[in-house]
Amino acid sequence: MGFGIGGEYPLSATITSESASPAQRGRTMAIVFSMQGLGYLVAAIVNLVLVRSHCSRDFTWRFCLGFAGFMPAVSLYFRLKMHETAAFRRAVQVEAEHRNDPRRERAWEYRWHVAGTALAWFLFDIVFYANSLFHADVTSALGTGTLLLDARNTLIIVVIMLPGYWAAIAALDRIGRRNLQLLGFAAMAILFLGVGIFYDTLKQVGWLFVCVYALTFFFSNFGPNTTTYVIPGEIYPTKLKATCHGFSAASGKAGAALGTFVFPYLEPETPSGLKTAMLVCSATAVAGLISTHLLTPTYQATSLEPDERDVAEGRTVHMVPLPWCDPSKVRRRDLDVDAEQPRACQEDGNPCMSEGSEALGASRPETPAAPLRGATSKPLLEGSAPGSTA
Repeated sequence: MGFGIGGEYPLSATITSESASPAQRGRTMAIVFSMQGLGYLVAAIVNLVLVRSHCSRDFTWRFCLGFAGFMPAVSLYFRLKMHETAAFRRAVQVEAEHRNDPRRERAWEYRWHVAGTALAWFLFDIVFYANSLFHADVTSALGTGTLLLDARNTLIIVVIMLPGYWAAIAALDRIGRRNLQLLGFAAMAILFLGVGIFYDTLKQVGWLFVCVYALTFFFSNFGPNTTTYVIPGEIYPTKLKATCHGFSAASGKAGAALGTFVFPYLEPETPSGLKTAMLVCSATAVAGLISTHLLTPTYQATSLEPDERDVAEGRTVHMVPLPWCDPSKVRRRDLDVDAEQPRACQEDGNPCMSEGSEALGASRPETPAAPLRGATSKPLLEGSAPGSTA
Protein backbone atom coordinates (compact mmCIF):
# COMPACT_ATOMS: atom_id res chain seq x y z
CA MET A 1 0.00 0.00 0.00
CA GLY A 2 2.74 2.46 0.94
CA PHE A 3 4.87 1.89 -2.14
CA GLY A 4 1.88 1.45 -4.45
CA ILE A 5 -1.17 3.51 -3.55
CA GLY A 6 0.99 5.76 -1.37
CA GLY A 7 3.21 6.52 -4.33
CA GLU A 8 0.14 7.35 -6.37
CA TYR A 9 -0.47 10.50 -4.34
CA PRO A 10 2.60 12.46 -5.51
CA LEU A 11 2.56 10.93 -9.00
CA SER A 12 -1.08 11.66 -9.75
CA ALA A 13 -0.83 15.17 -8.30
CA THR A 14 2.36 15.97 -10.21
CA ILE A 15 1.18 14.61 -13.54
CA THR A 16 -2.16 16.38 -13.28
CA SER A 17 -0.55 19.65 -12.20
CA GLU A 18 1.95 19.62 -15.06
CA SER A 19 -0.59 18.56 -17.66
CA ALA A 20 -3.20 21.25 -17.04
CA SER A 21 -3.25 24.95 -17.83
CA PRO A 22 -2.84 27.35 -14.89
CA ALA A 23 -6.51 28.33 -15.07
CA GLN A 24 -7.69 24.72 -14.86
CA ARG A 25 -4.92 23.20 -12.74
CA GLY A 26 -6.49 23.44 -9.29
CA ARG A 27 -9.91 22.34 -10.44
CA THR A 28 -8.46 19.41 -12.39
CA MET A 29 -6.40 18.26 -9.42
CA ALA A 30 -9.46 18.48 -7.17
CA ILE A 31 -11.46 16.40 -9.65
CA VAL A 32 -8.75 13.73 -9.69
CA PHE A 33 -8.67 13.69 -5.90
CA SER A 34 -12.47 13.46 -5.68
CA MET A 35 -12.20 9.95 -7.09
CA GLN A 36 -11.29 9.04 -3.53
CA GLY A 37 -14.88 9.85 -2.56
CA LEU A 38 -16.28 7.67 -5.32
CA GLY A 39 -14.06 4.88 -4.05
CA TYR A 40 -15.58 5.27 -0.59
CA LEU A 41 -19.06 5.15 -2.12
CA VAL A 42 -18.39 2.04 -4.22
CA ALA A 43 -16.82 0.27 -1.24
CA ALA A 44 -19.82 1.06 0.98
CA ILE A 45 -22.29 -0.09 -1.69
CA VAL A 46 -20.42 -3.35 -2.35
CA ASN A 47 -20.34 -4.08 1.37
CA LEU A 48 -24.05 -3.35 1.74
CA VAL A 49 -24.98 -5.51 -1.27
CA LEU A 50 -23.01 -8.46 0.07
CA VAL A 51 -24.60 -8.16 3.50
CA ARG A 52 -28.07 -7.83 2.00
CA SER A 53 -27.37 -10.96 -0.02
CA HIS A 54 -26.81 -12.83 3.26
CA CYS A 55 -23.21 -13.64 2.45
CA SER A 56 -21.12 -14.95 5.31
CA ARG A 57 -18.87 -12.63 7.26
CA ASP A 58 -15.82 -14.46 6.00
CA PHE A 59 -16.84 -14.20 2.33
CA THR A 60 -17.87 -10.55 2.68
CA TRP A 61 -14.52 -9.60 4.19
CA ARG A 62 -12.51 -11.55 1.61
CA PHE A 63 -14.51 -10.24 -1.35
CA CYS A 64 -14.22 -6.60 -0.22
CA LEU A 65 -10.48 -7.02 0.30
CA GLY A 66 -10.03 -8.62 -3.13
CA PHE A 67 -12.25 -6.06 -4.83
CA ALA A 68 -9.93 -3.33 -3.58
CA GLY A 69 -7.27 -4.68 -5.95
CA PHE A 70 -9.48 -4.54 -9.03
CA MET A 71 -9.16 -0.85 -9.91
CA PRO A 72 -5.38 -0.71 -9.35
CA ALA A 73 -5.08 -3.70 -11.69
CA VAL A 74 -7.08 -1.85 -14.34
CA SER A 75 -5.05 1.34 -13.97
CA LEU A 76 -1.74 -0.54 -14.11
CA TYR A 77 -1.97 -0.90 -17.90
CA PHE A 78 -2.37 2.84 -18.38
CA ARG A 79 0.45 3.56 -15.95
CA LEU A 80 2.81 1.40 -17.98
CA LYS A 81 1.92 3.36 -21.12
CA MET A 82 2.53 6.78 -19.60
CA HIS A 83 5.45 9.08 -20.42
CA GLU A 84 7.04 11.95 -18.54
CA THR A 85 5.15 15.20 -19.01
CA ALA A 86 6.44 17.84 -21.41
CA ALA A 87 6.90 20.20 -18.46
CA PHE A 88 9.20 17.74 -16.71
CA ARG A 89 11.29 17.14 -19.84
CA ARG A 90 11.69 20.89 -20.32
CA ALA A 91 12.67 21.28 -16.66
CA VAL A 92 15.43 18.69 -17.07
CA GLN A 93 16.82 20.62 -20.04
CA VAL A 94 16.57 23.95 -18.23
CA GLU A 95 18.37 22.55 -15.18
CA ALA A 96 21.18 21.29 -17.40
CA GLU A 97 21.57 24.76 -18.92
CA HIS A 98 21.65 26.44 -15.49
CA ARG A 99 23.56 23.77 -13.58
CA ASN A 100 26.27 26.21 -12.49
CA ASP A 101 23.90 29.11 -11.83
CA PRO A 102 23.66 29.73 -8.04
CA ARG A 103 20.27 31.36 -8.55
CA ARG A 104 18.55 28.23 -9.86
CA GLU A 105 15.87 26.46 -7.83
CA ARG A 106 17.10 24.78 -4.68
CA ALA A 107 15.21 22.56 -2.29
CA TRP A 108 16.49 24.47 0.76
CA GLU A 109 14.62 27.59 -0.34
CA TYR A 110 11.35 25.71 0.13
CA ARG A 111 12.08 24.27 3.57
CA TRP A 112 9.36 26.25 5.34
CA HIS A 113 6.86 25.60 2.57
CA VAL A 114 7.54 21.87 2.94
CA ALA A 115 7.15 22.18 6.71
CA GLY A 116 3.77 23.81 6.10
CA THR A 117 2.37 21.25 3.67
CA ALA A 118 3.75 18.32 5.69
CA LEU A 119 2.49 19.59 9.06
CA ALA A 120 -0.99 20.41 7.77
CA TRP A 121 -1.29 16.95 6.24
CA PHE A 122 0.08 15.32 9.41
CA LEU A 123 -2.44 17.06 11.67
CA PHE A 124 -5.35 16.49 9.34
CA ASP A 125 -4.75 12.76 9.00
CA ILE A 126 -4.57 12.37 12.77
CA VAL A 127 -8.21 13.42 12.84
CA PHE A 128 -9.39 11.93 9.56
CA TYR A 129 -8.13 8.38 10.01
CA ALA A 130 -8.61 8.19 13.77
CA ASN A 131 -12.15 9.47 13.24
CA SER A 132 -12.95 6.52 11.01
CA LEU A 133 -12.10 4.17 13.89
CA PHE A 134 -14.98 5.29 16.08
CA HIS A 135 -17.62 6.42 13.58
CA ALA A 136 -19.46 3.14 14.33
CA ASP A 137 -19.79 4.31 17.94
CA VAL A 138 -21.44 7.49 16.67
CA THR A 139 -23.75 5.89 14.10
CA SER A 140 -24.92 3.44 16.74
CA ALA A 141 -27.42 6.18 17.57
CA LEU A 142 -29.26 5.09 14.41
CA GLY A 143 -29.26 1.48 15.48
CA THR A 144 -26.57 -1.16 15.48
CA GLY A 145 -25.89 -4.72 16.43
CA THR A 146 -26.16 -6.34 13.00
CA LEU A 147 -23.98 -6.31 9.90
CA LEU A 148 -26.83 -4.82 7.89
CA LEU A 149 -27.27 -1.85 10.20
CA ASP A 150 -23.53 -1.25 10.35
CA ALA A 151 -23.25 -1.37 6.54
CA ARG A 152 -26.20 1.00 6.20
CA ASN A 153 -24.74 3.48 8.70
CA THR A 154 -21.41 3.48 6.86
CA LEU A 155 -23.21 4.29 3.62
CA ILE A 156 -25.04 7.17 5.32
CA ILE A 157 -21.76 8.71 6.43
CA VAL A 158 -20.29 8.37 2.93
CA VAL A 159 -23.34 9.95 1.28
CA ILE A 160 -23.11 12.98 3.59
CA MET A 161 -19.35 13.43 3.13
CA LEU A 162 -19.33 12.96 -0.67
CA PRO A 163 -20.70 16.42 -1.62
CA GLY A 164 -17.71 17.97 0.16
CA TYR A 165 -15.48 16.90 -2.74
CA TRP A 166 -17.79 18.49 -5.29
CA ALA A 167 -18.12 21.69 -3.28
CA ALA A 168 -14.32 21.92 -3.09
CA ILE A 169 -14.06 21.55 -6.87
CA ALA A 170 -16.53 24.39 -7.37
CA ALA A 171 -15.07 26.73 -4.73
CA LEU A 172 -11.33 26.10 -4.96
CA ASP A 173 -10.53 28.93 -7.39
CA ARG A 174 -13.13 31.29 -5.95
CA ILE A 175 -12.22 30.95 -2.28
CA GLY A 176 -8.55 30.17 -2.75
CA ARG A 177 -6.48 27.20 -1.61
CA ARG A 178 -5.28 28.64 1.68
CA ASN A 179 -8.66 30.12 2.61
CA LEU A 180 -10.42 26.83 1.86
CA GLN A 181 -7.99 24.96 4.10
CA LEU A 182 -8.49 27.50 6.88
CA LEU A 183 -12.27 27.23 6.49
CA GLY A 184 -12.20 23.45 6.64
CA PHE A 185 -10.01 23.28 9.74
CA ALA A 186 -12.12 25.95 11.48
CA ALA A 187 -15.40 24.17 10.70
CA MET A 188 -13.99 20.84 11.86
CA ALA A 189 -12.79 22.40 15.13
CA ILE A 190 -16.20 23.93 15.82
CA LEU A 191 -18.16 20.79 14.93
CA PHE A 192 -15.99 18.45 16.99
CA LEU A 193 -16.12 20.89 19.89
CA GLY A 194 -19.92 21.05 19.66
CA VAL A 195 -20.27 17.27 19.61
CA GLY A 196 -17.90 16.95 22.56
CA ILE A 197 -19.62 19.58 24.69
CA PHE A 198 -23.25 18.82 23.80
CA TYR A 199 -22.83 15.07 23.49
CA ASP A 200 -25.56 14.14 25.97
CA THR A 201 -28.09 16.48 24.35
CA LEU A 202 -27.30 15.47 20.77
CA LYS A 203 -27.35 11.78 21.67
CA GLN A 204 -31.06 12.07 22.48
CA VAL A 205 -31.78 13.01 18.84
CA GLY A 206 -30.03 10.25 16.94
CA TRP A 207 -30.37 11.59 13.40
CA LEU A 208 -29.17 15.08 14.42
CA PHE A 209 -26.20 13.62 16.28
CA VAL A 210 -25.13 11.62 13.23
CA CYS A 211 -25.67 14.54 10.83
CA VAL A 212 -23.56 16.93 12.91
CA TYR A 213 -20.83 14.32 13.15
CA ALA A 214 -21.03 13.57 9.41
CA LEU A 215 -20.55 17.27 8.67
CA THR A 216 -17.03 16.92 10.06
CA PHE A 217 -16.33 14.62 7.11
CA PHE A 218 -18.01 17.07 4.72
CA PHE A 219 -15.74 19.92 5.84
CA SER A 220 -12.77 17.59 5.77
CA ASN A 221 -13.33 17.17 2.05
CA PHE A 222 -14.46 20.76 1.60
CA GLY A 223 -11.19 21.81 3.13
CA PRO A 224 -7.90 20.18 4.12
CA ASN A 225 -8.52 16.75 2.62
CA THR A 226 -8.57 18.36 -0.83
CA THR A 227 -6.17 21.25 -0.29
CA THR A 228 -3.41 19.20 1.34
CA TYR A 229 -3.36 17.29 -1.95
CA VAL A 230 -3.60 20.31 -4.25
CA ILE A 231 -1.24 22.85 -2.64
CA PRO A 232 1.96 20.75 -2.63
CA GLY A 233 1.15 19.77 -6.20
CA GLU A 234 1.29 23.41 -7.29
CA ILE A 235 3.74 25.52 -5.31
CA TYR A 236 6.92 23.49 -5.79
CA PRO A 237 9.22 23.57 -8.84
CA THR A 238 8.92 20.80 -11.40
CA LYS A 239 12.06 18.98 -10.30
CA LEU A 240 11.03 19.08 -6.63
CA LYS A 241 7.27 18.69 -6.97
CA ALA A 242 6.88 14.91 -6.66
CA THR A 243 9.47 14.67 -3.87
CA CYS A 244 7.98 17.47 -1.76
CA HIS A 245 4.44 16.21 -2.37
CA GLY A 246 5.48 12.68 -1.47
CA PHE A 247 7.16 13.84 1.73
CA SER A 248 4.00 15.75 2.68
CA ALA A 249 1.82 12.72 1.97
CA ALA A 250 4.14 10.48 4.00
CA SER A 251 3.86 12.94 6.88
CA GLY A 252 0.10 12.61 6.63
CA LYS A 253 0.31 8.85 6.92
CA ALA A 254 2.56 9.25 9.94
CA GLY A 255 -0.25 11.28 11.48
CA ALA A 256 -2.73 8.58 10.52
CA ALA A 257 -0.59 5.96 12.25
CA LEU A 258 -0.30 8.14 15.35
CA GLY A 259 -4.04 8.75 15.50
CA THR A 260 -5.02 5.12 15.03
CA PHE A 261 -2.57 4.12 17.76
CA VAL A 262 -3.48 6.76 20.34
CA PHE A 263 -7.25 7.18 20.00
CA PRO A 264 -8.22 3.65 21.10
CA TYR A 265 -6.67 4.49 24.48
CA LEU A 266 -9.33 7.19 24.84
CA GLU A 267 -11.96 4.42 24.88
CA PRO A 268 -14.31 6.02 22.33
CA GLU A 269 -16.72 3.11 22.79
CA THR A 270 -17.77 4.70 26.09
CA PRO A 271 -19.72 7.99 26.29
CA SER A 272 -17.01 9.77 28.27
CA GLY A 273 -14.28 8.42 26.02
CA LEU A 274 -16.14 9.49 22.87
CA LYS A 275 -16.56 13.01 24.24
CA THR A 276 -12.84 13.15 25.01
CA ALA A 277 -12.00 11.90 21.51
CA MET A 278 -14.16 14.63 19.97
CA LEU A 279 -12.44 17.33 22.03
CA VAL A 280 -9.00 16.00 21.06
CA CYS A 281 -10.07 16.09 17.40
CA SER A 282 -11.17 19.69 17.87
CA ALA A 283 -7.84 20.67 19.41
CA THR A 284 -5.96 18.95 16.58
CA ALA A 285 -8.04 20.83 14.01
CA VAL A 286 -7.14 24.09 15.78
CA ALA A 287 -3.47 23.15 15.49
CA GLY A 288 -4.04 22.57 11.78
CA LEU A 289 -5.67 25.99 11.53
CA ILE A 290 -2.66 27.64 13.15
CA SER A 291 -0.12 25.78 11.00
CA THR A 292 -2.03 26.76 7.86
CA HIS A 293 -2.12 30.40 8.93
CA LEU A 294 1.63 30.49 9.52
CA LEU A 295 3.10 28.17 6.90
CA THR A 296 0.75 28.13 3.90
CA PRO A 297 1.17 30.86 1.26
CA THR A 298 -1.69 32.80 -0.26
CA TYR A 299 -1.61 32.50 -4.02
CA GLN A 300 -3.60 32.11 -7.20
CA ALA A 301 -2.75 29.78 -10.05
CA THR A 302 -1.31 32.59 -12.17
CA SER A 303 0.93 33.70 -9.29
CA LEU A 304 3.04 30.60 -9.80
CA GLU A 305 3.85 31.21 -13.44
CA PRO A 306 7.54 32.07 -13.94
CA ASP A 307 8.25 35.60 -15.13
CA GLU A 308 11.12 36.65 -17.39
CA ARG A 309 13.59 36.84 -14.53
CA ASP A 310 12.59 33.39 -13.27
CA VAL A 311 13.10 31.98 -16.74
CA ALA A 312 16.49 33.66 -17.07
CA GLU A 313 17.56 32.01 -13.82
CA GLY A 314 16.22 28.59 -14.77
CA ARG A 315 13.23 28.64 -12.42
CA THR A 316 10.10 26.73 -13.43
CA VAL A 317 7.80 28.10 -10.71
CA HIS A 318 7.59 31.56 -9.17
CA MET A 319 8.12 31.26 -5.44
CA VAL A 320 5.19 32.63 -3.43
CA PRO A 321 5.94 34.15 0.01
CA LEU A 322 4.69 32.88 3.34
CA PRO A 323 2.17 34.97 5.32
CA TRP A 324 4.62 35.93 8.10
CA CYS A 325 7.27 37.27 5.74
CA ASP A 326 9.05 40.25 7.29
CA PRO A 327 9.91 42.90 4.69
CA SER A 328 12.65 44.32 6.97
CA LYS A 329 14.64 41.09 6.56
CA VAL A 330 14.78 41.40 2.81
CA ARG A 331 17.89 43.14 1.60
CA ARG A 332 18.41 44.32 -1.95
CA ARG A 333 21.29 43.49 -4.19
CA ASP A 334 22.02 43.36 -7.85
CA LEU A 335 21.05 39.98 -9.30
CA ASP A 336 20.00 41.13 -12.74
CA VAL A 337 21.40 39.24 -15.64
CA ASP A 338 22.51 42.50 -17.25
CA ALA A 339 23.50 43.98 -13.84
CA GLU A 340 21.65 47.17 -14.60
CA GLN A 341 18.72 47.20 -12.17
CA PRO A 342 18.68 46.29 -8.46
CA ARG A 343 16.75 43.18 -7.58
CA ALA A 344 15.15 42.08 -4.30
CA CYS A 345 16.42 38.79 -2.99
CA GLN A 346 16.04 36.42 -0.10
CA GLU A 347 18.17 36.93 2.97
CA ASP A 348 19.66 33.78 4.41
CA GLY A 349 17.11 32.16 6.73
CA ASN A 350 14.20 34.23 5.43
CA PRO A 351 11.77 32.10 3.41
CA CYS A 352 9.65 35.03 2.35
CA MET A 353 10.84 34.94 -1.23
CA SER A 354 13.33 33.32 -3.46
CA GLU A 355 16.49 34.85 -4.81
CA GLY A 356 15.63 37.15 -7.64
CA SER A 357 11.94 37.45 -6.75
CA GLU A 358 10.21 40.76 -6.20
CA ALA A 359 10.08 42.47 -2.83
CA LEU A 360 7.32 41.50 -0.46
CA GLY A 361 4.21 43.57 -0.82
CA ALA A 362 4.94 44.57 -4.38
CA SER A 363 2.14 43.59 -6.65
CA ARG A 364 3.20 41.07 -9.22
CA PRO A 365 1.35 41.57 -12.48
CA GLU A 366 -0.38 38.42 -13.61
CA THR A 367 0.96 38.37 -17.12
CA PRO A 368 1.21 35.30 -19.31
CA ALA A 369 4.26 33.27 -18.38
CA ALA A 370 7.31 33.51 -20.55
CA PRO A 371 8.18 30.19 -22.19
CA LEU A 372 10.76 28.10 -20.38
CA ARG A 373 12.49 27.22 -23.62
CA GLY A 374 11.77 28.19 -27.20
CA ALA A 375 8.30 29.75 -27.34
CA THR A 376 5.73 27.41 -28.82
CA SER A 377 1.98 27.30 -28.87
CA LYS A 378 1.86 23.56 -28.28
CA PRO A 379 -0.28 22.46 -25.32
CA LEU A 380 1.30 21.31 -22.10
CA LEU A 381 -0.06 17.84 -22.64
CA GLU A 382 2.36 17.28 -25.50
CA GLY A 383 4.07 13.96 -25.11
CA SER A 384 1.71 12.68 -22.43
CA ALA A 385 -0.23 9.52 -22.96
CA PRO A 386 -4.01 9.73 -23.19
CA GLY A 387 -5.59 9.37 -19.79
CA SER A 388 -2.42 10.38 -17.96
CA THR A 389 -4.39 12.53 -15.55
CA ALA A 390 -6.61 9.67 -14.49
